[in-house]
Amino acid sequence: MLSKKLSLSLAVAAASAFAASTAQATFQATLSSPGGVSVVLTGSSAAPAAPGTLQIGPADESVNSSQTGHPQLFSITNFTATSNSPSSTSAAVEVGSSIQITNTTSSLETLTIDLTDNGFTAPVGSNLQVTAHGTLTWNTNNQANSNDVVTAESVVQGNPVSGTVTSNTLNPSTSLLNYSTYMPTMSSALGTLGSPYSLGSNLTVQLNGGDAVNAVWYSSVAAVPEPTALALLGMGGLGAMLLVGRRKKLN
Repeated sequence: MLSKKLSLSLAVAAASAFAASTAQATFQATLSSPGGVSVVLTGSSAAPAAPGTLQIGPADESVNSSQTGHPQLFSITNFTATSNSPSSTSAAVEVGSSIQITNTTSSLETLTIDLTDNGFTAPVGSNLQVTAHGTLTWNTNNQANSNDVVTAESVVQGNPVSGTVTSNTLNPSTSLLNYSTYMPTMSSALGTLGSPYSLGSNLTVQLNGGDAVNAVWYSSVAAVPEPTALALLGMGGLGAMLLVGRRKKLN
């Protein structure tokens, strides 16, 4: 679970990014680890050709230790981040992914990957929610223990400033061998949110020495679904299940 101190620092960072300048929006990824040297990757989101085309990477990166004799803490393979800032009217979306994140040391280490884009202009209003989730695949060489922990978090700062943090954590107590899971979606209601605003999509990975995980994490801001729409969606899912059952009986 992310500490209160980290959550506060993320919120402060997002607020600072928002206050700096709204004329030139930025999409930035920061890869860091306690005792390590941070890696910052930045891409401009000024006047993009179309929503969904902003991208950082793909790139192979490493987070190195600041101490002599320990050159590398984490290896990150094929890191990619995308953002649809300034966003459409339906949803603001930020996605980060890495084919593999590996702890290259022999000890328990923690990596954070923070994505922030301060150029979102929609959706805005009061009937909104922020959502975080992810998909993880553990590599077969991981040990059977509960020390490997992954947390996905969304941070929103808007105009007027109204921030909400949501997170979900995977901390299995059973073997991680060949273990793949979808991190359940978690959402929180937002206060009144105006344009422009920033959306942070942050991942914290704690791995034992030599352990590795493939990760995709996702943040979004969207209108809260109407009860009628949810009911229709549920009925549609039930209908599909009944149809599958009927086909099985016919076969």
